[in-house]
Amino acid sequence: MRKMLVFSLVSTVLFPGCGTGAFQTAQSQSSNPSRFTYTRIYCTPDTETHFENVTVELSKTNAAPPAQPLYAGGNRQVSSTLFLGADARWGTHDLENRLNHPAPAAQFVVVLAGVFSVTTTDGKTRQFSAGDVVRVEDTASCKGHITVMGDKPVYLVCAHDLGFRAYLSELIVGQGAQGRGIGRNLVERVQDELARRGRRVLIADVWHDAEPFYRSLGWESPDVVLLRRRLGDGAD
Repeated sequence: MRKMLVFSLVSTVLFPGCGTGAFQTAQSQSSNPSRFTYTRIYCTPDTETHFENVTVELSKTNAAPPAQPLYAGGNRQVSSTLFLGADARWGTHDLENRLNHPAPAAQFVVVLAGVFSVTTTDGKTRQFSAGDVVRVEDTASCKGHITVMGDKPVYLVCAHDLGFRAYLSELIVGQGAQGRGIGRNLVERVQDELARRGRRVLIADVWHDAEPFYRSLGWESPDVVLLRRRLGDGAD
């Protein structure tokens, strides 16, 4: 079982015949500390996978007072981090058999040491090395990608997105538009998209009179009880 990697890659150093026409190194960083660029691996509705560059604008802030201000931004909550190590030439079998696989979860991956490459299903390849950051989003239902490590071990740290759950905060259908299946269609589209992104549970706070609607869509009560405590002026 491949427990050690969140995504798969292919090394054009080891296998120069694979994707050479579309080979790229990871996006290099500029000398401007207020901007940071990383690579995103994602899939389109046809389940094919692709690369894109994402640039984050950073603002000067007192991130660690009394030290001097730093540039910071792109804050994102995560549920856990994990250190990973992969043997040299890991993934050779996948490359030989053109075996793509999706990422187990949406996450950021930071390369600590080593060199490897990723090939997406559109035939493009990028090489990554220490210091590079990759955003992996081609989770289950996507065709995925192939991974092969270089001739030395590779070390990574992964920051997983905040759990496998999603929250539906509000659903509103105008009174004059009710009874036409609009609400059902909206919820089903949200469910399908979240499943495509790897979420396994969708939760919501539902008013009692809306409960039959959600139950008709297959929703059910979890094995927990919702409690509340009024605070401040509204406290008992």
